[in-house]
Amino acid sequence: LMVKEPTDRLSLGLKLAKDGQVSGDAVDLAGRHVTNSYIIAYLKQRLKQLAVGDMVTILIPKAGNESKVNAIERYDGSRPVDLFDQFRALNKDQVVAYGLMRETAGKHGRGDANTLRTITETFMDSYLKASVDRAYENEESGNKCALLYLWILLQKILFIDERTVTLLVDWMKNVANKGSRSFFGGNIAQLAESYKTVCNCLVSVNRLPKKAYVWLLKGLSNSEWEVLSKPFTTRLNNYEEQNLLQEVVLTVPLVEQKQIQSDVEKLAKEASESFETKIATQEISLRDSDPASMNAFGVGGKGGGRLSDKLKSNDPIFDGVEVEMKQYSNNDYAKLSREQKQLLRIKRIEAGLDPRTGKKPKEGNYRRKNGWSAGGGSTNLSGGNSGVQIIDGKAVFNCKHCGQLTGVGAHTSRYHSMAKKNPHSYPAALPDSHPYHTLMAKCAPVNGNGGGSANQQESGSVAALTSKVDKLTDAVSKMAALQGKVAAIEAKETESPERARQYELLSKACEYLK
Repeated sequence: LMVKEPTDRLSLGLKLAKDGQVSGDAVDLAGRHVTNSYIIAYLKQRLKQLAVGDMVTILIPKAGNESKVNAIERYDGSRPVDLFDQFRALNKDQVVAYGLMRETAGKHGRGDANTLRTITETFMDSYLKASVDRAYENEESGNKCALLYLWILLQKILFIDERTVTLLVDWMKNVANKGSRSFFGGNIAQLAESYKTVCNCLVSVNRLPKKAYVWLLKGLSNSEWEVLSKPFTTRLNNYEEQNLLQEVVLTVPLVEQKQIQSDVEKLAKEASESFETKIATQEISLRDSDPASMNAFGVGGKGGGRLSDKLKSNDPIFDGVEVEMKQYSNNDYAKLSREQKQLLRIKRIEAGLDPRTGKKPKEGNYRRKNGWSAGGGSTNLSGGNSGVQIIDGKAVFNCKHCGQLTGVGAHTSRYHSMAKKNPHSYPAALPDSHPYHTLMAKCAPVNGNGGGSANQQESGSVAALTSKVDKLTDAVSKMAALQGKVAAIEAKETESPERARQYELLSKACEYLK
């Protein structure tokens, strides 16, 4: 469990290109704050699973106790501070002092420290790990400890400079200008979570704009469905009337920023609940023809996900992009930029190779498994069925937030937030186009309620056994009919009256088996 790699890893949103230059686009840099917040939650969960979660609660000694040598006396009456949740309330000296004490406290201290360090390394991508390792090596040897290593990691991924602030604010403006329909394939629940996370990032550096609330309100008033947008449109008009002559301010006091943040969270929660309720009652439905964004911020174009495979390697979009045609290790492939990866894929397709591995396909032309995606295209998850597969007659769902799930409340990643709000409705509440319904129809009989295993009726293994029994019954019936005919003939032709009577009894017995 210590070295089990998570689905996604903490990242700086940067990559090391082939020429040694650091590359990263606006979406990567901004999106890392949203993505990393989810991954940090998994990291904290993993630490608890391995009984080292208490290590990230840093104890701050009372004034006057800092210089005491005895650890019990030094930390008597100390103030606990969570390293993740209150990172900016701590400094390096406090982390180092507690980290060194914690590693030497008790017989399990050193083992806990090694566990913490191993898990921390597992949750980083290759570029971030190399950056953290370099910074850690430059620390004084007497200060080195597992908590300092984790502190350096958090310092790097939670760092927000002026450029990042601008990117985040511009994204919020885009939500207002383009409307919620332009993000995450129209999934307002996902947009709401991302918007709240962005607000949290900006409040943490005292830079949340005064219009953060109204920008989200504008985005919600311009959604795919009028029944969902109407109440937000009315609220937007009232807000604009009340604030028509509002004075322009360059800076917003932190207290007011926190109030704006609170208003945004309430609005996001309301929008998310309204969206999920109307999805569950089938008043609205997501458009299968419009795929959700390939990145956390729902932005297309450069940095917005995979480019079309219909492009050619000599297309102008790849001008200045160079990539070597070879088979890459996982670490080397991770160092390629997004454009290099796409160019490599297209070159492999043009050369008749498997675009993922660079090897010759075993048979015929390369073709991805048929599956289901938000846009009706194909996906290669779980055998081409968008995170759901049948194992031992049961539907097993893969959610990147929860892992493997089955039974009531099971769901795939895209419907995570909705299923968490209404667990008893899932998986039955998944849209009809979801492959779950198709898979279960194949391995469970349709009942009066219109479903197979969605109603927990009959599993695929039972259905398969029933089919075998039906075939066996049919075979026995045919054998009985044939044996009956033979017995009837024998009864007529035998010379022994007793044997003839036995044949007649056998013939009648076979009638009951037909």
